Amino acid sequence: MITDLFENITLFENKVTVFGYKKQPDGKYKVNMTVESQKFRADGVGNEKEIPVNDWIDIGIFANVKEKGKYERKPLYFQKQKITKNKTELEFFFDQKPAEGGIDPYNKLIDRHPDDNVTGPKVSMAPVVKKK
Repeated sequence: MITDLFENITLFENKVTVFGYKKQPDGKYKVNMTVESQKFRADGVGNEKEIPVNDWIDIGIFANVKEKGKYERKPLYFQKQKITKNKTELEFFFDQKPAEGGIDPYNKLIDRHPDDNVTGPKVSMAPVVKKK
């Protein structure tokens, strides 16, 4: 991490491509999230080369919790996960309904497009009901 942050110019392209949840029969919420991560090393003149991702990156799942009359984003889960592939599928279970999730949600890493690191539900995990 020291080498990436202080000795080199290191950029990331982190994003959430799937975030969905489904309420389970026991009342818990099953969350499926797919994150993508690419890592680049740049030289002093702007040339970039992709290098393998092998990093501990923050993953967060958040709920909207009403406190003092207003809703605030509170973490249901916030931990570093070892990311070693460009595409990683994750699964979680929570007692509360999730509102959004992301990779590097507080933008600690230098990301080319930080706006796609966190998202709300993109995919419904509910069963498809066919109309007759």
